[in-house]
Amino acid sequence: MNGTVFKEVVEFEEASQQWREGKTPVVVISHRLGSRPEDFAKRAQYLADYGYVVALPQHIGSDYQQQPALIKGYSRQVFLTDEFIDHLLDVSYVIDELERRNAKEFDGRLALDNVGIFGHSFGGYTALTSNLCRFKDWSYLQ
Repeated sequence: MNGTVFKEVVEFEEASQQWREGKTPVVVISHRLGSRPEDFAKRAQYLADYGYVVALPQHIGSDYQQQPALIKGYSRQVFLTDEFIDHLLDVSYVIDELERRNAKEFDGRLALDNVGIFGHSFGGYTALTSNLCRFKDWSYLQ
């Protein structure tokens, strides 16, 4: 098994990483409503085996913890409405963190100028709108 899979931004699992020539592509996987990053582990590992660095952010507020909160009456929402923006901020944070760590931990190998992203359901929304996540001025959304 080759490749790097981020379980969280602060931790990553490196399995016999063999870097490809030149820059290494990066993919972010955004999970669906009511799920968690680990639900996409097989897809992430598949991409990592082919030489991608894969990041899987946890979208708190629309993850697996939100549904039980709704059922138990702790929340009145299926997901927190701020999640439409927070998902994008999560992706932006992940890319910013990878940029910060690229030189020291990845020897500058990450191709962060062309990051791929995909997701399922709510994560698909995140993928489709992720071009917004690189803007630092969020005032137009308020």
